[in-house]
Amino acid sequence: MGLQVIEALMHKLTAGLLCLVLAAAPVLGGCEQDRGTGAGYLFSYTLDANPRSLDPQLAEDEASLTVIGNMFSGLFRMEDTGAVTPDVAESYEISPDGCTYTIRMRQDNYWYSLGDARQEATRTDSEDAAKHATAVTAADFVYAFQRIFDPLTNSPYRERFACLKNARQIMDGEMDCTRIGVDAADTYTVVFTLEKPDANFLSLLATTAAMPCNPSFFYACKGRYGLDEDSVISNGPFYLRMWFYDPYGKENQIYMRRNALNSRAKQVYPSNLTFYIQNAQQAEQNFRDSLTDCLITADSSYAASDKYTALSYESLTYGLIFNPAHPQYANLTLRKALAQGTRSASYGSMLGADAREATGLIPPAVRLLGKSYRELVSQQSVQPAAEDAAALYSRALEELDAASLESVQILVPEGLTDYAALHEVVRQWSDLFGFYIGIAPVDPETYAQRLAAGDYAIALYGTGSDFNSPAGALQQLLDRQAMLGMSAETVLAVQEQLEKASGMQNLSGTVEYYREAERLVLEDACFVPVFYKQEYLVFRPDNEDLALNPFTGQVFFADAKHFE
Repeated sequence: MGLQVIEALMHKLTAGLLCLVLAAAPVLGGCEQDRGTGAGYLFSYTLDANPRSLDPQLAEDEASLTVIGNMFSGLFRMEDTGAVTPDVAESYEISPDGCTYTIRMRQDNYWYSLGDARQEATRTDSEDAAKHATAVTAADFVYAFQRIFDPLTNSPYRERFACLKNARQIMDGEMDCTRIGVDAADTYTVVFTLEKPDANFLSLLATTAAMPCNPSFFYACKGRYGLDEDSVISNGPFYLRMWFYDPYGKENQIYMRRNALNSRAKQVYPSNLTFYIQNAQQAEQNFRDSLTDCLITADSSYAASDKYTALSYESLTYGLIFNPAHPQYANLTLRKALAQGTRSASYGSMLGADAREATGLIPPAVRLLGKSYRELVSQQSVQPAAEDAAALYSRALEELDAASLESVQILVPEGLTDYAALHEVVRQWSDLFGFYIGIAPVDPETYAQRLAAGDYAIALYGTGSDFNSPAGALQQLLDRQAMLGMSAETVLAVQEQLEKASGMQNLSGTVEYYREAERLVLEDACFVPVFYKQEYLVFRPDNEDLALNPFTGQVFFADAKHFE
């Protein structure tokens, strides 16, 4: 038996022992597996970093969001189809003017923490845990949104919810955060009041930032909320049982158990979750060694293998960006010439199985009205009017008062692809403009450092969205306007289109505004799309119903099943 196989078996044995050592009262559920339904399995996954904070109103990194996504439940959840469906919400009504959302909550959603588990272990088996449990109420959602707008929280999500009544005045320091337009009409009814309609509001309520916060527990943490195993609480499928991290150690992991109280209302299939805290390279090795049950990867060989089930998502658009501080390549006319040359290059057939030619900004994984956004808005319809690339190039040289361009290399991350398609783009530029530009692959760490330092003239850069909406994808580009060198006029024009889209009462009315916003960014030539990149959630055929949010990188395990 190989050493790696032995190590994998030992890790699984260790996980099994944890189920025994950490077991609390019978109500919490054990490690018993029901092979008929696929329930009761201990799923394992590798996080590529230690979560920075398990506070939903603060967390932004992928590791934190993944753990939070399995610990908390919001009023709504986003399905793979892009549809928003109730979670803790039982029903909801939207006022005729689109500015008031009245949401009635389920009364069978409960908070649970490690402290509750310890108390539960001391009670007799005859005592019903629900009698001692704390129900999630409208006040918990009200408090969560007050925290988002409390300047002491310094939440990165304030702008996302700026559509709420009084949000701007609070952000400007003119009102207290308790005046935000979120109120509890009664114990289980929460009311959101908006300054103006926002067609994306239900989608926003399905994001991590909109998860509830129990004020009593928060204050009891005395500033430690979300930072250790005793300072986190769950109202979702699982609760956190152990969080061990030593930056110099190798056995770092987070261990979670099923929240059996919440599983009564909606079945949670796994009995436990183990998150190993290592790195991306070790994550792949763990999966190959069968230590973990799934993997997020851009490697298309997994999808081609019959050994795995692979869910694919075109969630990133890779394109060329130009250093706004470069004396030549920051020139708008030159950028337009290079963009026109890129569109005229025939490189689609040179892309691998994990990529597809792109001429639009918003990746196909973004869904709207039950379809891929790219089905609703064709790439051709957002393209700027065609111009003669050679004429643009000549004009750019005149504007730069230069006889020729400085020879540079395109900064690219090593290992992303074989770059045959990008070499074809460069060849087309050479034919059109009579100069040569090279391609410089560097390791991911160096790539990130050089981007941050502005040590490049042209770079290949990936962009997506942080939630499932064209607005999220376009806002991500606006958030990086300085890095992209987007003109002030374009920024204002795109913001205007997004404001018009957000002011619609239904999503169907937003399509034309998103189309125009996308066209405006492409016209500015600050980001030149080259290809859409596939990402995969890969798992073995004996597992089913794992889910991935391709925009946040969160893997969800509540519905995951294992069959032997």
